[in-house]
This record gives sequence, C-alpha cells and structure tokens, in this order.
Amino acid sequence: MTQWTPDDPGAGDADALRTQAARLDTLARQLAEACSSVRRYRELLGPDVWTGTAAEAFRVGSATHLANLTRLVETVAPCATALHVYAGAVQRIADDAAAARGRHTEAASEHARALRLLSQYDAAPAGTVSDVSMGAQRTARDDAVRRMSHAGHELQALADERASADARVLLDLHAVTAIADWSALGADLAAAGLHRPGDLSTSGLRDALLRLARDILGGDTSAATLAALQNLLDAHADDPTLLSTFFARLGGAGTADLVSRVGARVLDRRVDHETGLRLAVTLQSALSAASTLWTPARARAFARDLAGASDGAAVVGFLFGNPWTAPMGEHLTVAMADLIDQRERLGTGPWASGLAGGALALANLQFPDRAGRAADPAGAVLQTLGQYPDAALAWLTAGGPVPGAGRADAFPRIAHWAGARVWPEADGYTAVTALWSGMQLATGGPNDPAGWDQGAWTALAEANSAFIAAFLGNPHVLPEHLDEEARINLVTAITRQLPLLREVPLVRDSENSSDLTVPGYMVEYGSDVILTNTTRAELAALFGLAGSSAAGAEALRDSVSLLQSAMLGAAADRTGYSPETALAAVSDLQAILDGALEGAARGIAVRHDARVQSLIDTAVTAAGFVPLPGSGKAAETLARGASAVLRESLATQAGEAVVDLARDGLVDALASGASNAWASTLGDPTADPDEAKESLSAALRPWVTALQPGALKHQGDNVSYYVGELLKGYESARDAARDAAGMTS
Repeated sequence: MTQWTPDDPGAGDADALRTQAARLDTLARQLAEACSSVRRYRELLGPDVWTGTAAEAFRVGSATHLANLTRLVETVAPCATALHVYAGAVQRIADDAAAARGRHTEAASEHARALRLLSQYDAAPAGTVSDVSMGAQRTARDDAVRRMSHAGHELQALADERASADARVLLDLHAVTAIADWSALGADLAAAGLHRPGDLSTSGLRDALLRLARDILGGDTSAATLAALQNLLDAHADDPTLLSTFFARLGGAGTADLVSRVGARVLDRRVDHETGLRLAVTLQSALSAASTLWTPARARAFARDLAGASDGAAVVGFLFGNPWTAPMGEHLTVAMADLIDQRERLGTGPWASGLAGGALALANLQFPDRAGRAADPAGAVLQTLGQYPDAALAWLTAGGPVPGAGRADAFPRIAHWAGARVWPEADGYTAVTALWSGMQLATGGPNDPAGWDQGAWTALAEANSAFIAAFLGNPHVLPEHLDEEARINLVTAITRQLPLLREVPLVRDSENSSDLTVPGYMVEYGSDVILTNTTRAELAALFGLAGSSAAGAEALRDSVSLLQSAMLGAAADRTGYSPETALAAVSDLQAILDGALEGAARGIAVRHDARVQSLIDTAVTAAGFVPLPGSGKAAETLARGASAVLRESLATQAGEAVVDLARDGLVDALASGASNAWASTLGDPTADPDEAKESLSAALRPWVTALQPGALKHQGDNVSYYVGELLKGYESARDAARDAAGMTS
C-alpha cells in the first residue's frame, strides 16, 4: 500500500495500479480460457468415447486441474476489479488534493504579506498610515486565515476518503484471498454463471441473482441453490444499487412468491428453520437497502405488484416487520400505506392474511414474541412510516382539515387509524402510537434543531389535537389493550411535546374544545406560538394510558420531573415564569400525573371485575347455578354477593397507583439554580394517595420559601398558608384526573 500523509492524501502511482490491474485482468482471461479448454476436452473425451484406466486417470487429473484453475480465476478477477476501482479513487483524490494545496499555498502567501504590512504600519510614525489601509490589511489577513482553514479541512476530508479507500481495497482483496472454502464459493459463483471479471459487473451480478431466484421460484429449493443465493446476497449487502436493480427486475410479485416459497419449504420441513429464516431475513434486509434509492413512481409500481401477490398480506407483514434494523425505504413505505388505506378505509375493509402460510411462519420465527402480527400488515407498514417524520405527518393529515368537522374527525386518516380501528392484540396499538411519536420530529416543528417553520408548527399542532381527540375517543383504547412498546411510544410522544401539550389545559384552560389549535405566548420559546388544543381530562387520560405499566410510569415520571425542574428553576432565576405561575403549574401537573396513574389502575380493576361479573351472570343464567335444590334466586344473590367481594379485592390488588415525590439534592439545587431540583419516584402502588400529597407538600415548601412568599399574590401570608393553597388545588385536580383516567382509559 502506498504511503501517504494528510498533507498529500493522493500520494501514489495510479498508473502503476492500473497497469497491475490490467495484468490481473489478462491473467484472469487466460485462466478462464484454460478452464474452458479443459472443460471442453473433458466433455469430448467422456466415458462414451474413451474408457479404461488411462481414461479414468485423465478424468480425475483434469477435474483437479479444472478446480485449481477455477479457484485462480475467482481469486484473480475480483482483485483486478478492486485495483481498478482503487486506482480511480487515488487519482481523483490526488487531483483534488493538488488543487486544495494550491489554494492553501496562495492563502498562506497572502496571509504572510498582510502580516508583514501590518508590522510595518505599526512601526510607522503615528498618522502616516490611514485607518483604511490598516483595515484593508486586517481584512486580507482574516480572509487568508479563513481560506487556509477551508483548504485544510478539504485536505482532511480527502485524507479520510483515502483511508476509507485503503480500507476498502484491503477488505476486497482480503475477502477474496482469505476464503478457505474455495470449493463452496466456486460452486456458488459457477451456479450463478459467474466465470470472468466482466461477470462481476452490476448487470452480471444482477442477472446471476435473478437466475438463482427464478430457479427457486421454478421449484429448485435444493440446499446448493439456496446457499448460492444466500452467499451472493451476503457478498453484496452493502451495494444498494445492485440490489435495487435486482428487485426492480424481480418485481413485487416475484419477491412475494420468493419469500412465500422459502417459507413454505420451512413449513413442510424441506428446509430447516435456521436456513430458511436466514435467507428470508437477508431478502428483507436487501429490499430495505434497495428501496432507499427508489423514486416514488418505482416504489408505487413495486408496491402494487407486491400487494397483488397471492400471499401478499403476510409477505408485506413480514417484509415490513423489522422497522428497527431493516426499515423499507420512505417512498415504498408511503406507497404501501396508501394502498392499505385505500383498501381498508375506502374499499373492502381490512387487508389480512387468513391462512397460516409460509410468510406468516417466517414472521413468527423472526419475532416469536409478536406471533401473528404479520397477518395484519397495516401495523408493520404504519410503524415503519413512523421512522419518516415528515412523511408520517403528511400522510396522516392528507385530506384535511375537513371544514366543520370536530377535532376527532378533522383528518380522515387520523379518524380511522387512531379513532375507529380496533387494532389486534398482536399489535397492541404499537403501530399507531409509533406513527404519532415519529411525526413529532417533523422538519420545522418544535423538535427540529435546525429551526422552526410556522406552517410546519401549525400543521403538527393541528394533527396532534386531532390525534389526541380521536385516539382517546376510541372505546377500545384501554390500558390493558396496549402493548408495552405502545406505552413507551406514548411516553415518547408526550415527552416530545410536553411543554406545549400542558400549556392550554394548565395555563389557559380553553373553553373552546372544538378548535384544533389555540394561539398563545410561551415563555420557553419567547414568542407567540400555535398550541395544540387539549383539555385536562385528555391530558389525564394520556398520562393514565402511558403510565399504566411500571416501565411507562417510570419514563413518564422522568419526563414530567424534567419539565417541573425547568419551570421552578426558571422561576428561581427570575428568567421565565413568575413564581405563582410556576408553582401552580408544577402542582397541577403533579396532580394530573398522580390522579391519572391512580385512575388508570382503578379503571383496569373495575373492568376486570366487570368481566368476572359477566362470567358469573352467564353461569347463573345459562346453567341455573344453585347450591341447594329449589333456591335458584337465592343462589343468584349469593353469587352476586361473592362477585362484589371479589371486585373489592381485585380493586385493592390492582392498586391505586400514586407517585411519591421526594427531594433530590434540593438544597444544593436551590443554591446553584440548577434544573435538577425536582425528582419524583414511584412509591408503593398500594399506598394511601394522601401520602403523595404529603410528599408534594414537603417538596414544595423549600421552593415557596426560596421564592419569597411575600412577593406572591398572597402577600403577607406565611409559607404554610401558601403551600396549603397549592395543595387544595392539587387535591381537586388529582381527583378530577383520577376520574378522567379511570373512565376514558
């Protein structure tokens, strides 16, 4: 490998590299011709032409010779290709580096000249050099420094490219020369029809992949054919251009049939689970890489073809079923979401797989803890769409806001997918909550670090208002129907918009619940903003849903604590909220959190008891359950009494979840003005809710003292009185939140 330096990243003789690559090309062709000759003579001198000891010796020896020649061809040809690519990279880097060094040298010369003149001007008698001349040289000096720095950055970037090129060529050469099982690789390449360097072109490799795929579709699911396709896909997993052309030629229907065929062979045990799943997951990952390059038109054509396959629903569920590490490209995801929406919302109803076919079996093998989810492909597709915030927001808000519609019906897609649809247990509302969480990162919105755009901000606020109303209005959205991942999605969505989400219900308490948004000024943003219109009951219901598990409650408490810390810290520093606003908002927010968690737990218990009661009622009605002959009515009364006792017991066991507030470094935080002054921890879920109020009182008292109660609206009142007033509001808000979360959730 040629030695180079960061100042000269293009060092080396590109022509010499090309010469060496050409020699290897020539050698590969000669070896390939020799292979063809040996193969031809072996065919001409077959057993039907030449027999006997000499003939057998010839055939054994020529087979060994042919294997050795093939191994050499497959060693040399990829090396030649790698050297050609590397030579081109070195030449380009050398040219760019020479230009960058020239710019650096020119800037350095101008910098030295400016410094020399400035030194002379400083030594000249006062008044003999004008300020204009001095300023011009300082400008020239600073401009030269900037250009020198820019040229230096260019050289560093080129050095990084050279290091990457070096690593790639070493990897390419090593990957070929270090292969131990040459017979296996040779068989795979030969089976794919790859014998010469020219076969390693994109079109050659694409055609090789297509040949193997079509062999499998034609019924050849032998171990050798599956292994050959697996190895070729593995070897080119980092080449999305090649994979894109492969899937484009194979088509959506061909891709679906290929996945189904592999899955079917796994089901009938002709292919072992590990081999079949590995190949299917490789196809899934390859399509993920390929589809990132597709235009909307190509993605729509592939999606239509894929959805039209015989086992299309389950195949789509499988291919889109790994949005964490193998998400399909944005345009393909949007195209498939459009098709599913058109079919379910505007057409014949939900698109699902009714048969336990090969694709469904593969999906269940890939994620056994989510068995059956691939049967309803909408979940996998919409969860993937959540990976693309701008596309998610645009997709959900298409067709709205509808004039005159209520908040829940303002956007037709939100109304259906969040408000009307009953998501199966295998999904547990994971997809729709992932979609909501993802769209919070839309470009131009509150979470965009690059800056905000009024149009994007407004669109997101409207969508959030509609989503909350629709989602909470869905009678099937209950804590016990949510998957754990859905709860965390809710916490994430709430956290990403918490400062805005709590503003209307806590500070403005708008009476107009029909408008999607409310304008208002927010201290955190220092400007007038468009706010999501929500109510306290809705905020409580969201808290109850998100915090209805230990993990969700813990994550939600952390998010609320950070916001409380920031508000109290701003009030203590006199940099934002007034003390009255901060203390009231902190108390209200904690009340809603405490009440929501308690209400959600009670709601779960009550609904559980209702199911038990229903079972008892059914038993009494259908079987005439009686402990003694002739006392049917008495038996029914006894059964109902037992149910009531059971209901009370279940309610107690389910817990009245509360949050126990504790001080964490409060004294130090007050002294330093840090924002970590507030911390909340989950106490015993069966504890008395009044203990939460006592903990809140202990946490608020130092803050009220530090914020000088004499300056608050209750002038002249002592700390205890003011804390008591806050606790009255807390208690009222907590009870309301508990009721809202218990009924809505």
